[in-house]
Amino acid sequence: MDFISRAELFGIGRQYVLSRATKVNPAQVDTAGSDVNLMVGGGSVVAYAIVLQLIQAFNALTLDGAKGDDLDRYALDRYGQQLPRKGAAAALGVAVFSRTNGNNAAGTIDAGTILLSQAGYSYVTLQPASFTTATGLPSDTVCAAPIRATQAGALFQAGTNTITAFQAPNNAVAFDTSVTVNNPVTTAGGADAEDDPTYRARIRTFWLTARRGILAAIEQGATSVAGVASAHAFEFIGALGQPVRLISLSIADPTGVANDQLTAAVVTALNDYRAAGIQVIVSPGTPLIVLVALSLTFVAGVDAVALRGAVQAAVANYVNGLAVGAPLRRAAILSVLQRFVQRGLIVTDTTLVAPVGDLVPAAGQTIRTRLADIVFV
Repeated sequence: MDFISRAELFGIGRQYVLSRATKVNPAQVDTAGSDVNLMVGGGSVVAYAIVLQLIQAFNALTLDGAKGDDLDRYALDRYGQQLPRKGAAAALGVAVFSRTNGNNAAGTIDAGTILLSQAGYSYVTLQPASFTTATGLPSDTVCAAPIRATQAGALFQAGTNTITAFQAPNNAVAFDTSVTVNNPVTTAGGADAEDDPTYRARIRTFWLTARRGILAAIEQGATSVAGVASAHAFEFIGALGQPVRLISLSIADPTGVANDQLTAAVVTALNDYRAAGIQVIVSPGTPLIVLVALSLTFVAGVDAVALRGAVQAAVANYVNGLAVGAPLRRAAILSVLQRFVQRGLIVTDTTLVAPVGDLVPAAGQTIRTRLADIVFV
């Protein structure tokens, strides 16, 4: 729908004045600063403000136009509580507690114990972890507990072997101060609140997956879990080409990884999406870091350093936005580069050096890259 512009509103006011004011010099209407010019111009500004308000109200009623709270209301009005926006999610993981002497005193590390990562972020144990003593069992020296970040968001994820301290070691392990902590697996599931484009895309799939049971519905069920950014499902086929009632589902958080804790949350959520009697094997995704090599050519006179940095960031954002199992295509990278042609980048057949072809990840892998892996040759 095309809405009227301010220039058109001014033209309506101009025509109205000229059709009724016989003593007004027509040229004065278009003379900046004249009384009649200010009157007509001011009226057009007020009228255009009303038009803008109408545009905003109209956009709030459409999926493509609604933003922020308006988009939340759009989903609530049409789908009730079935499609709420996902809020920020706290990263999940597991902490392993160790000691060297199994004859030391038995004791329990309580649920709610605060652990610290090397970056200073805090995690809390969700269940107690207990050491036995002198039984000859592994529990004499090792125990574990699930953990969750105390702050929600992608920033607070912890890499492997980085959660290594107690916030209050004397209180947490008073029965044995030799106990150490570590996380042998990276935490996963930390995510920021769902942004409008992602939420809008999930809303679009509602009717496609409303009957449940189909692969797209199972994928949507997985991505409805806080912290899961993408999912890829495929069914196993027997030797005669028939389905064998078994589905494999790979999941990943925004960084391309997942772990057992995030997987367990997805398994529970799928009870509302999978068909009865159909087993869904959920496996955590793993990132596949790829190298992107570019040979850039610039128009003379542009700020090549700044433009190169912008190109590097844009390519990284594209690659790191791929869903689990999604291929990395050369044509898509070249499309990203084409955005900078008007800013002085010259894109040729030799601009993209690597990858030399499309990259298709193995099952469960998510293609990712780092700024250090986007090189210029």
